[in-house]
Amino acid sequence: MVVKRKPKLLCQGQLFSLELEPEGPYPKLSEPFVKSNPLLVDALDDVRRMQKNGEMDDPAALVARLRPTLQPSQLVKLDSLSELTERLRVDPRMWTDGTGPNDAPLTVDEQALLTAGELLALSEGFRGVALLQVALLNSGSRLPLLRPFVFPLLKMLHEDGKRVVMLPSKVEGARSLVVSAKRQPFVAWARYLAGLGCQASLVADSDFYKVLIGRMMGYRLENVEHHVLETTGKGVDARVRAAVEAELAGLSATPPSLPWR
Repeated sequence: MVVKRKPKLLCQGQLFSLELEPEGPYPKLSEPFVKSNPLLVDALDDVRRMQKNGEMDDPAALVARLRPTLQPSQLVKLDSLSELTERLRVDPRMWTDGTGPNDAPLTVDEQALLTAGELLALSEGFRGVALLQVALLNSGSRLPLLRPFVFPLLKMLHEDGKRVVMLPSKVEGARSLVVSAKRQPFVAWARYLAGLGCQASLVADSDFYKVLIGRMMGYRLENVEHHVLETTGKGVDARVRAAVEAELAGLSATPPSLPWR
């Protein structure tokens, strides 16, 4: 649907208009960054099918319901991509370090921007590899692909194709994109993860893969080991640490260096 009249809304001194394109807030299938990636084409087809069947909320319909009753005083501006970029450049740790034992739970707003922050951290050079879940059975509107700013960032990363690569990673019932810098060791790690079928929203089965994937994601080692303890109830064995280091060394002799750009 098209919102024919654009209501002008003043919020915190800034003027906004409220509208959505006919296809909703998602990119067209004809856009180059979508066409070049079959996983995105399939994911967007699935989203539109589920919205049509009532299995997922339709943002365009939501705007249509809210528009006649919204008042400027009811709106709160949460964030913009430029503001998120500024915060990340000052301190990227929320989007690069993983979750530590003393970290407070993410707020609703922080969770909503987590995926965008991780992709942006890669684009800015603060991490070498990122995972994005683009399809997952029964995930609905909680799918990370549909979170704020993700599509604009995917387009930006696609246009940076000389320095960034996006690889499909598939297992039954789930699809992810592995995004990485086109330099070692990150691209070797990305190819390994894609070949493994690694998924952003699924937890690895073994301690070895939990630590290995955490290392490839660039998370702090203490946070990776905290994740293992939290999910298994036991610490990381020294033999697991040694096996992970041997696997990383076998994939690339180049040590990771950040920022990479």
